[in-house]
Amino acid sequence: MICTSIQHKNLEQILTILDDPFVEMAEIRLDLCELDVPQIKELFESCEKPLIATCRSGKDASARMEAAVEAGARYLDLDISAPVGVSQHFQKLCPGSAFHILIGAAARSSSAHSTILTELHRWIIFSK
Repeated sequence: MICTSIQHKNLEQILTILDDPFVEMAEIRLDLCELDVPQIKELFESCEKPLIATCRSGKDASARMEAAVEAGARYLDLDISAPVGVSQHFQKLCPGSAFHILIGAAARSSSAHSTILTELHRWIIFSK
């Protein structure tokens, strides 16, 4: 399965992309898309394809991620440098669901550790 990363789009553009039968799964970059919380909920509630919610930083990052999780995001992508409490918080939001947290390293040329993890394609997946 190939995951399409969607960024710098509004809700209408995202829904059009997701309607393409060749798009099997998508990562929605909440920090880079033009979506407010009600639109995030609409997107994740209406899409039957598996979606990954990602929000690396920015204003209301936690609220955006919570909205996606509560609306049905199947996956949540957290940066490996996020505090442990962040992962635990989102795990508590989804008890007993088919929700997964992916912890990945963003590519940073200044960090040898992140580069090694990226090169090895190492993902830690926590399943409920």
